[in-house]
Amino acid sequence: MVGGWEPDGNMRSANRNRLANTARSFSAAIAAATLAAGLLAWGQEEPPPPIEIDPLPLPQDDPAFVEIMEDIDPKLLEQLEKVLGNEQGLLIDNALANPLADPAMFAGMVGSTRMRMRELATGSVKTDTDAETLLERAEAFAEQGRYDLASRLWQQAIDQSSDALIEREEWKDKTYKGNTYLQLRPMIGEIESSMGRTIKGGLEAYQLKIDGDARVLLARSTPETRESALAEIILRYFLSSIGDEAAFELGCLKMERGEFLPAVRLFTKILDEYPEPTMDRVQVEIRLAGSLARVGNIRQALQIVDALHDEYPEHRRVLTLVRKDIEAVQDAQGGDDMANTVLTTPPGAQASLSNPSLPERLRIAWMQKFDLRLPQDWPLLPESPRDPLPKIYDPFQNSRRTAPAPKPAPLTTRWKEFFMPVGQMLVRDGTLFFKTDDRLVACDSATGQLQWLGFRNSLVLDENTQSNPRRYRSNTTAVTSYPNTPEEYLVFGDRVNQSMTLAGDTVYVLQGHPLDFRDSVGEASPAPNARRRGVGLRGVNTSGRFRENRLVAYAAKSGKLQWYRRAVEPLDPDLPIARRAGFSRAPIPYGSLLLVPVHEESSLWLAGLSRKTGKTLWRTFLCDEPAGECQGLSPISLSVDAGEAYVGSGAGLLFSLDAISGKLNWAARYPRKAKTVQTRASSPFVPLYGNSANLLDGFQQDRILAQGNEILTASTDFNYLFALNRRTGKLAWETSKLPFRSEDPSTYVLAVHQGRIYAGGTQTVRCYQTRGGKLVWEARLPSQSFARGAFTPTAIYVPLGQSIVQLDPATGAIVAQAAVTPPMKDEPVGNLFTDGDRLLVFGLKKVYALESPPSLN
Repeated sequence: MVGGWEPDGNMRSANRNRLANTARSFSAAIAAATLAAGLLAWGQEEPPPPIEIDPLPLPQDDPAFVEIMEDIDPKLLEQLEKVLGNEQGLLIDNALANPLADPAMFAGMVGSTRMRMRELATGSVKTDTDAETLLERAEAFAEQGRYDLASRLWQQAIDQSSDALIEREEWKDKTYKGNTYLQLRPMIGEIESSMGRTIKGGLEAYQLKIDGDARVLLARSTPETRESALAEIILRYFLSSIGDEAAFELGCLKMERGEFLPAVRLFTKILDEYPEPTMDRVQVEIRLAGSLARVGNIRQALQIVDALHDEYPEHRRVLTLVRKDIEAVQDAQGGDDMANTVLTTPPGAQASLSNPSLPERLRIAWMQKFDLRLPQDWPLLPESPRDPLPKIYDPFQNSRRTAPAPKPAPLTTRWKEFFMPVGQMLVRDGTLFFKTDDRLVACDSATGQLQWLGFRNSLVLDENTQSNPRRYRSNTTAVTSYPNTPEEYLVFGDRVNQSMTLAGDTVYVLQGHPLDFRDSVGEASPAPNARRRGVGLRGVNTSGRFRENRLVAYAAKSGKLQWYRRAVEPLDPDLPIARRAGFSRAPIPYGSLLLVPVHEESSLWLAGLSRKTGKTLWRTFLCDEPAGECQGLSPISLSVDAGEAYVGSGAGLLFSLDAISGKLNWAARYPRKAKTVQTRASSPFVPLYGNSANLLDGFQQDRILAQGNEILTASTDFNYLFALNRRTGKLAWETSKLPFRSEDPSTYVLAVHQGRIYAGGTQTVRCYQTRGGKLVWEARLPSQSFARGAFTPTAIYVPLGQSIVQLDPATGAIVAQAAVTPPMKDEPVGNLFTDGDRLLVFGLKKVYALESPPSLN
C-alpha cells in the first residue's frame, strides 16, 4: 500500500482499461497508461512488470478521458512520483498539462524500452555476530553481579571486534519521501556504552584486571610512540583508571595540530562514556567548545560556554576569553574556498576573472590539440610502440562475423546527442595541467606553450567496462546512449582516468600501463573465463571496479618523476595480500600522509601512504561492493577536513574515518536507486555496468564535501542530494535532483561556497542552502548545455552550444552571453575552467583559451 490508499483489483483493472483506451492523443495515452501502471503497482509488495505502451490510433477528443483527467486528485501525481520516479512523474504532469504535446518528448519512456524504478543491493561491511553474543552474555553476568566473568567477556569482545560495525533498528531515519537511511557504528563504541550502563559497582573489579596492562603499555612507550600508545589505551582499555587521562592528552595533541573533529570525539567520549572521570570537567568542556566552534557547530559551543559561565563563577574570566575566541571563529567562517592549497578534480570554486563580465564575443587565444604543438627547441617525440586505447571485447561479435562492422558515429554527433565530456584541468600559478590520450601535460595558461610532459601510458578500464561495449545485440548500426568505443570512453566516459590532485609542489595522477618502457611488475592477467562471460546478462560479472593502474607523483614545476607505484602490496604479513588491486581516484594529502581509495577486486579499502615515498603505512577495509552494480567510470569520492576523512563508495555506503590512523568513526547506508529497463525482442540490450536491467539513477560523479558540521553527498546511484551529520552519520536533510514540476534534473555539483551548493544540468542551474537543503533559486538556461560549467565567487559560466552564458551566483539571473567566434564547425564549447585572467576550455581532444577580440579590449 502506498500513500495510505489501495484500490481493489476490480478498480485497478477498470482504471487500466478505461485509461488505456480513451486517450485523445499520443501524449495523453502515455499519461493515461502511466497512471494505470501506477494504480496497478499500488498495494503490492513487489512492483509488477512495467506495462508496455503502444501508440494506438485513438480518437482526438474523448469526453470519457477528459472526465477521468478532471477527477484525478493532484496529490495523486505526487504519490505516483514516489512509485514511478521523478522523471516519469514529470512526464505525467507534462502530458496532463499539454495533452497535444509533441510525441517525441516521450520517446525515451516508450520507444523500444520499458522502465520502472527499483532499489539495488548495497555494499557489505564487516560485522561480528559473535561479538554481539559476547556482549549480551557480559551484560547478563554484570546484572547478576558477576563482574569477574563480565570483565573477561567484555575484553574478549573488544579485542575481537575492534574494526567491526553494528546496526540497530532505532538508528534508521525514514523520510517522508520514503527513503531510508541507516547509521552503522563501530562495535567497540557499543561495547563501551554497554559497560558504562551496566558496570556500576563492578568498575573497580574490572579496573583491577586491566589497569596493569594499560599502565605497562604507556610506560613502555617512547616520545615517538606515545601517541599510538594513548590511542591503543583508548581503544582497548578506555575504562581503566587512566582511560580518561589518555583521552584528554590525545585530544589536546589533536587540537594543537588543528585536528578538531577527532578532538571533539575524544572530549565527548570522556564526558559521555567514562563512568567516573578524574579530569577537571571544566577543562574538558572548554576544549570541547573550542573544537566544536572550529568544525562549524558555533551554537553548541556557545551553549557550553554559557552553561559553564553560570555554573562556575570562579572560571568566568577564562570563559569570557573563550567566548571571544568562538565569536572570532564565527566571524571568520564561510571564507573564500580558494584558500585551500590542495586542488582536486573536479575543481570546486575557481579563481574569479579580473573582469568577470562577458563581452558579446570571445575568440580563441591559443589552442593545444592532443597531438601537441611542441616548442621549436624540443626534440620530436618518438612513436609509441603500443596503442594507448584499450581493446574492448564485444560479447556479440560471433553473431556478427558475416556482417560488416558498423561505422562509429562522429564524436561531435555523439556529444550533442548523449554526453558531456569528462576532461578536467588543474590551474595554479599560471600553469595548466591536463591529460591527453596517453600522457599528463603541463603548459602555460597564458600562451599554451608546453612546459613539460609526463611519460606515455595507456587508458585502463575496469574489466566490467572493458568487456561490455554497450552495443546492440542485433546487427544494426544505430547508436546507443552509452559509450561504445575506446575513444568514446576516453572523451565521454572515464572520469577515473581524469582524476588528478595538485598539492604543494607535487601533482599526483592515475596512469595506465607505461608505453615507452616495460614495467618492473608485469600487468595483471585477465580474470578466468573473461571472454566467456555473458556480458549484458544479469548477475554474471563479478570482478567489480578493479583496474590495473599506477599512481604517479610528478614535480609540479619541472615534471620530474618523484615516485611511481602500483596498488598491489608486497607479501608483508602486516598488510592484506591482494594479487589484483587498483587505485580508485587520485589521493588527497593530509599532513605527511596521502589518503587514497583502493579496490582489491570488489573490495574497497582506504589506504594511508607516505607522501614522500608512496609506501603504504596503513589500510582500512570499508566494504565489499555488489558486483556489476556500481559506476565503474566514476572515481570514489573522498574529502578530508579537520582530521577526518569521508569516503563515498558509490555502492550505497558512506564512511567517516580518522585521517591519521584510518580508524572508522561511523558508516551510513543510503538507498540506491535504479531504473529497470526491459526491451522488446527486436530491440537492443540496454546495459548498465554489467547488469542489463538496471540504469543507475544518480549524478554523473560521486561527490562528498565537508561543510560546517555536515557532509554533503551526491552519488551516482541515488537521485537525491543529501547531508549527514559529521559526528554521527545521522541524516540532516535530503532534496531530489529533480524538484517536482521541474523539467531538467541536476546532473553534477558545480561547487560549495559560502553556505550554498550549486548544481548544474543540461538546461538548468540550481542553488541550494547547505543547511536544510532549501532551494534558493533555479535558473532555466536559454538552450541546452553540452558541457560542464565553471563556478567562481563572482560569476557562474555555463557553455551553451557555441556560446557561454554568465549567471549571477546570488540570484541565478543571466547577466550576459558571449558567442565564440569563429565557431569550430559543429563542436560545442567544452568544459570550462579559469586561471583568474581568462576562460579555459577542455574540448574535443583539445584545450584552448578564450579572450575578448582586440577591438573589445
